[in-house]
Amino acid sequence: MQMSTLPGWLSAGPRTRLGRLRAALLAVVLLSSACGAGDRAEAGAGRDAAPRPLYAARELARSAPEASLTAVATLDVDSRGRVYIGEGFLQAHITVLAEDGAVLRRLGRRGEGPGEFQAVAAVQVLPGDSLFAYDPALGRITVFAPDAAEVAYTVNLTAASSVPAPDVAYRLARQHALLALYRRSFTPRDDPHADTRVEVLLRLLTLSGTLLADSLALLPGEDVLVFRRPGFVSVKSDPPFGRKAIVRLGPEDRIFLGYTGSPSIRILDRRGTTAGEIVLPADSLPVTPQELDSAAATLAENFRAVFLRSPPKRWPLYRTLVVDDRSRIWIGLAARPGRPVEWRVYDLRGAWLGSVELPDHIELRLVRSGLAYGVAHDALGVPTIVVYQLEERPPTARASAATRTVS
Repeated sequence: MQMSTLPGWLSAGPRTRLGRLRAALLAVVLLSSACGAGDRAEAGAGRDAAPRPLYAARELARSAPEASLTAVATLDVDSRGRVYIGEGFLQAHITVLAEDGAVLRRLGRRGEGPGEFQAVAAVQVLPGDSLFAYDPALGRITVFAPDAAEVAYTVNLTAASSVPAPDVAYRLARQHALLALYRRSFTPRDDPHADTRVEVLLRLLTLSGTLLADSLALLPGEDVLVFRRPGFVSVKSDPPFGRKAIVRLGPEDRIFLGYTGSPSIRILDRRGTTAGEIVLPADSLPVTPQELDSAAATLAENFRAVFLRSPPKRWPLYRTLVVDDRSRIWIGLAARPGRPVEWRVYDLRGAWLGSVELPDHIELRLVRSGLAYGVAHDALGVPTIVVYQLEERPPTARASAATRTVS
């Protein structure tokens, strides 16, 4: 299942009680790339390393225009290839697409009653094709019966617990627990003019919302731009060339943690113990003056001044990552605008298995049963779901055949 990467539409709570534990955990995450790199030369090879097998990507379907998507905060796919899409706070329903991209139905509407939402931050297909959905505004889980619009049951996570409702929650498959993500933004108390920082805290909760494990992991959150004037503060998340936290839930309840500014991707087991690490190439792309000017032109004047006060010098190492149903990790390396994006495939040991190239306007969100589900945005930012058939090719077929079949 594809998990949210904690974009800026998620509500930001106050700074939590982490104290010294926050600093220690944060240091572990940021420095983890220095550990074990010598044992993972295969995964850390540069961009010009020996070629690996390429996957050819052939487009099979696109979401129909009548889907009228405004955003794709989260999506998942059931055993029959039906796609379930949640749009965060922008649309209070779940859009269901057929295999060919046609709209089958919409689940829910705006409201607070059973089967209604204020926001949909997570959708997850459970065994048997029942559907799990999480609404952070209501702090509520809704489960729909398979292939139906009827609500099987709901759970209010704050009804019997003093633990605040998470920003995102997912059901763990092999234990009666939830993986809960909390996004916290704060400004250091001793310096009100310092930069606002964001952290992502992971906890384990029971299915009713009580705490099972606190501070399972702590990650730096996304970069933000902060504009201040007397009596006024405005924050913009996801600025150009910004870094962000990535959290993915894979088979066997493995948790994959990444930060796009670090080459290290940690793998946790269901107990929260580090079970592995993948080290990516560390040669990030430099930001050119032309790219900087182009990015600045997209910002409002107040944020443009903040952005250019301390302009970024390098791109993030990668865009995002996806974990497929075979526990392979697909990582989209950073690429210049208009250039194909290389999505590298790694196994749990960190071995580089192969690559597929997709156009830069396609963001991969899910890989299941040899099919890749991506999101394309047009010039106005309107999203479309694109489905590809992936076919592995031998190394000798490395020529541009892999890119001629995608669009």
